[in-house]
Formats: sequence, C-alpha cells, structure tokens
Amino acid sequence: MCVKEKVDDFNQNPTKQIWDLYKESEKISKTPLKELLNKEATNTTIDEVYLRLCDLCEYGYELDQINDYQRIFWLIYNFNGETGNGGVEQFLYNCHDQVDITLQTLQNVHLENSARYLSESKEICPEKIEMYSNDEITEKLNQKDDTYYDESEKECNAFLLQYLKENKEHFMKES
Repeated sequence: MCVKEKVDDFNQNPTKQIWDLYKESEKISKTPLKELLNKEATNTTIDEVYLRLCDLCEYGYELDQINDYQRIFWLIYNFNGETGNGGVEQFLYNCHDQVDITLQTLQNVHLENSARYLSESKEICPEKIEMYSNDEITEKLNQKDDTYYDESEKECNAFLLQYLKENKEHFMKES
C-alpha cells in the first residue's frame, strides 16, 4: 500500500488506524529484546527496542529494572524523543526527575552538543515549572531548540543506532 493510500485510509477511518497502531505498539513492547535484535539494527529497531525498554522500566519510573546499557539507551532516546516532539521545555517538564541523570549520561557517552544543550537549558530553567507558564523562559528555551534541531538531534540519532549495533549482546540480557 502506498503512502497516499495509507493517508486516505487513515482519513476515512482514523479511529481504526489509531487503534491498530496502539495494538502494534503494545505487541512490540512485549516482544523479547532477543527477538527484536535478531535482525540488522535500523531506525525501526531503535523504536522497537525503546518500546520494549519502556515496558520493562515502566516508562522510566523504574530505571533500576533495566541494565546499564539499556538505561543509557533509554535515557538518550527519551531525551531525544521528548525534545524532538515538544522542545526542551517539554523534556524539562515531563522528565524533570531524570534531567540530572540524562545530562550525566550525555556527558559520559560524549554527546557534547546534546550535553551542552541540556546543560544550558537547565541553567535557564533549573526548577520544574508548569510548561509555557513563563513567557521569558519559554522564549529562551525555544531559542535553544533551534540549535538542538541543527546539531543534537542528529548526534543522538546516530549515537543510538551505533550504540545498539555495538552493544547488541548487552541489550538481550533483560534484568
């Protein structure tokens, strides 16, 4: 089915499409990592591994339930996903309890652009505040986002794929 047919199908029955997507995501989140990693690592594999890890660590609320390699991957993917979806302000708000460990992880794996981006953003907004509640902070964080999309997003995406390829055997060990 070509993209246009998928879009037309979605436009005709969006509820079914959303439900199908949910069921597929739920299925992937329960698939053993060994099965997900039993093929060449691609961007799709990265998404699948993240979904599985989300299930294993209760979406970051129980990071001690996954091993160190998985935790590094989850933190970087989550950071990249949150900021890619709603900017760093979304990450700082939704994941406030994980800001420090994420920053430390970015520094430890030498993702310099991403670490600088998060560190500078944290200086702008050091404490959790309601999203978009302070126009001055929002404007400053939006300016930071411009550099993220230019540098850090690409850096994180490339890292995640390479990291998964190089550490595949460590990912298969579910805690």
